Formats: sequence, C-alpha cells, structure tokens
Amino acid sequence: MNIINALPGIVPTARTFTMGQWPQKRMKMRNGRTVRWGLCNKPSGDKMDLAWENITYAQAEQLCAVWDDSYGIYGSLSQAPSIPLTEEILAGTSGELKTLLTLPFPGSSWHFAGPPRVGAVKARRCSVRIPIKLRAAAVYTI
Repeated sequence: MNIINALPGIVPTARTFTMGQWPQKRMKMRNGRTVRWGLCNKPSGDKMDLAWENITYAQAEQLCAVWDDSYGIYGSLSQAPSIPLTEEILAGTSGELKTLLTLPFPGSSWHFAGPPRVGAVKARRCSVRIPIKLRAAAVYTI
C-alpha cells in the first residue's frame, strides 16, 4: 500500500524540506595543495518532514496505517517502498517548487526515513509527523 491510498483528502499543514549535499572528498596532493573532488553527479540526503497538525484520531490512524501495511507493527526500514508525492501532499506549492519537490533529479524516489511520530494536542486531536527521504541510484558507465 502506498501513501496515495492512505491520504484521501488529508492535506499536510507543514512540509519541512532539507536539500541534500553533493558528495565530495578532500584529497591532499603531493605538492601540499588540497583539492575537493566530486564523488557523484547527484546530491544525497534530501529530506522532508510531512506534518499534519491538529487532526482527529481517525485521520491519524489512516496515516499510521501506511507504515503498518508497509512494515508491520515492528517493521524496519531495510526495504522502504517508494512514495509518490500526491496532490494532497504538494497542496499549496506551485511552479518550480512543486517540480523540485516532486522529482529533484531523474531516477530519484521518495521513501520513508522513519516511523510516524504522533503527539496528542488536546482531547480527540493530535499531530502526526512522517519523515521521508529521497533515494537515487548512482550509475557509473565506462
């Protein structure tokens, strides 16, 4: 089950996006000069926290069902399924920002970075945060 089936009409109230860094390595040359080399042609470490603030327990249960269906109650993140970013998740974004969040670079896909975190706000209301991260395969050709 992917997130598109579990989020019918539940729009996140906040999306915290952190851009990844380009993998680099510092090399010290024989003449004493230090040079930075790029190790890959794609960034790594893009993260997004999807947050649903002040929602009902029933809506929180729908969100947490995505995790339970993918990993079970005691699941691990060894084989994270891909998460398509739907219109509900990207609500409020437009233009280039929407394109960047949907597919930052070719060959990438969004995956769970951890289990959902649920916090009670008041009676029959809670907040849910689901961390997701971007994964891409680096392909080297000779």
